[in-house]
Amino acid sequence: MTVALEIREDRLGPEHPSTAILISNLASLRKRLGRFAEAETLWKRSMEIKERVFGPNCPGVANSIGNLAALYLKMARYRDAEALLVRSIDIYETAYGHEHLNLSISINNLAFLKAKEGDYEGAASLYHRSIDIAERILGPNSLEVARGLGNLATIESKLGNRTAAQEMNEKCLAIRERLLGPGHPDVAQSLNNLAACYYSDDRPAAAKALFAKALNIDERAMGLEGPSIGERLNNLGGVHQRLNDLSRARELYDQALDAGKASYGDQHPTVATALINLGNLLVRQRKLAEAGPYLVQALEIRQTALGPEHPEVASCYRALASLYTARGEIATAEEHYRRAIAILDRAKDRDTAALALALNDLAVLYINTHRYRDARPVIERAFSIARRELRWGHRNMKTVRRNYTLLLTRTGRYIKALSINLGL
Repeated sequence: MTVALEIREDRLGPEHPSTAILISNLASLRKRLGRFAEAETLWKRSMEIKERVFGPNCPGVANSIGNLAALYLKMARYRDAEALLVRSIDIYETAYGHEHLNLSISINNLAFLKAKEGDYEGAASLYHRSIDIAERILGPNSLEVARGLGNLATIESKLGNRTAAQEMNEKCLAIRERLLGPGHPDVAQSLNNLAACYYSDDRPAAAKALFAKALNIDERAMGLEGPSIGERLNNLGGVHQRLNDLSRARELYDQALDAGKASYGDQHPTVATALINLGNLLVRQRKLAEAGPYLVQALEIRQTALGPEHPEVASCYRALASLYTARGEIATAEEHYRRAIAILDRAKDRDTAALALALNDLAVLYINTHRYRDARPVIERAFSIARRELRWGHRNMKTVRRNYTLLLTRTGRYIKALSINLGL
């Protein structure tokens, strides 16, 4: 394609609109290969050509702006992406009104950004708007509708609507398999998302099969260092850890870290995910000196990339608290648990399952240090959230219930403990 660009520039000139289109196509290829810096340069060039030829408010310019914004989302450059997405939406609405497919795509990408910022309700609203536009233009079984459903499913899961999330993921997968075939990378993404539903619903064996299938598809399509490989390896490692295959989990997390760095550099949230997974695994294995640097680096990356109030920063504080507890540094552990809980409490749209687990962990710290009076309101709140958000047999519900009954037993409230165990 590079040769084709040289030929087109020679015949039509470097400022011709057809040259800009070919440059944009070349940028798309670079993005798919994970060569993001090259893609950025090319999309900027394409956008500048269109602005000079057609003016800054042309829909063709908005297309290049949207492509560059999507790249920035992939690179976790969220502030840069947001300004571009808002501009592209304004251009499309001015040019086409409220019923254009490119408008739907830009709104979908802005929703993705809101989700990354932890604004789940805002993201859900935008995803619904994007899907509605795509359905009116293309019908309910189009690829654009499938993409919106897959993204909305992730948000519904975050908001605790797991049944709706699974149904959306299943519909998305069915559309993509029918229209793209079973070996397409977008099918792999749908398999990954459905597997995440199974994992959240405490079905690790089912999740493992789908995560492995998604990884296999992406490796065949993009090689071992494709942009999505790190995510797939992280997810599969998490299942192996859940199933107590810790040596295989460590191998997968190490591979995920290498793949993430190869695709995104050292400071991307995908890299932070691999680091925190490695750190948590090492804490579980009591390799505390090795775990610390991974967890500290993960916190630094997420604070820089996502901001200090993001829910994923809270998960770093929770992981560090677990490390400090294992070291016997109880006061520091308590401080970190409280930081995690405060972030999750302040979040515009709470990840209530994560909040319940953070509260549970702090309560366990109090129970194990015989601070039963401090533990009681914390574990009662954790239990109230878990009972509302999780089914009775879910492993996280069992964990919170077990610790609540432990506290009740230790403080002589045996009848209350029995009623909790019986679900009364």
